[in-house]
Amino acid sequence: MTGLKKDNLGDCQGKKRGRKKGCRAWNRGLTKSDIRVKKYVDKHIGKSGMIGKRHSEVTKLSMSISAMGNKNGVGNRSNTGKPAWNKGLPKEKHPQYGKKRSIETKLKIGKKNKGKIRSEETKQRLRDIRLKQVFPLKDTSIEIKVQNQLKEKDYSFETHKALIGQPDIYLYKINLCIFIDGCYWHSCPIHFPKRVQKRIEKDLKINKKLRELGYSVIRIWEHDIEKKDFNIENYLIDMRII
Repeated sequence: MTGLKKDNLGDCQGKKRGRKKGCRAWNRGLTKSDIRVKKYVDKHIGKSGMIGKRHSEVTKLSMSISAMGNKNGVGNRSNTGKPAWNKGLPKEKHPQYGKKRSIETKLKIGKKNKGKIRSEETKQRLRDIRLKQVFPLKDTSIEIKVQNQLKEKDYSFETHKALIGQPDIYLYKINLCIFIDGCYWHSCPIHFPKRVQKRIEKDLKINKKLRELGYSVIRIWEHDIEKKDFNIENYLIDMRII
């Protein structure tokens, strides 16, 4: 072994287990097809010390505490403050980037998650996380058109506010939520009358919840915004906001 004081691998092993500091791993630079690696695998495969054994309840509890980030245990990244392994990693270098799951894999995942019952606490936590997510990542052309008109009139607003339904535009000074509804995705009755009505029902529930909380709500269809004479101020006048 190059760079080591002794060529004998045995002299490079620690007294208890592992290797001494400064010693290179015996299999460094070797591939799975290398004869030495194959011999090692054949020698050790199926010889785990836990085969046929079970952890005691005390051991299980100890391992559980350790995984929860106990100061005396190893802990996990989410509780120990350590960053995720892929934080800052370009998406192109993610091991799953560009890969597509097969139908078989999707069915397995679906079967695994089917029938799971989440607690109300978990459901609320997922709702809170979803409110902070923005989909799609880029504003649509109709959203930008409305935003530009508001900017020209010096209206202060936020986009994709973390409220129920996540309004596309939120005018915080007048407590107004504006939803820009795409004709296809929100089942426009003029252009897509045969689309499922569940989407419309969902939008109406969102309107109701926001109004109960004291917000004003405006929904504008995509086909209305695309008209040449569209003016957002007309909607504000109709709402008696200005």
